[in-house]
Amino acid sequence: MASMPIWGTARAGWSTYRERFADVFWFLWDDHGWDDVRDAAAELAQQIADVHGAPEETTEETVGHGPSWWWRLNDHSI
Repeated sequence: MASMPIWGTARAGWSTYRERFADVFWFLWDDHGWDDVRDAAAELAQQIADVHGAPEETTEETVGHGPSWWWRLNDHSI
């Protein structure tokens, strides 16, 4: 996990799956309430959709897990 001091509390990291690179991730909203985080995530997803179109896949919010959005863009995904 790498800290990003100039972004305040945002943290970033990367992971592997079966010994292959899998993803890069950011923790954007540490220490915020659930409603604030969900609203911020939905706003970010809309901003990405405005640029890249509708996500290829989405999930709905469930107990203990927020909604998600996934875009496949050429050789990478968001």
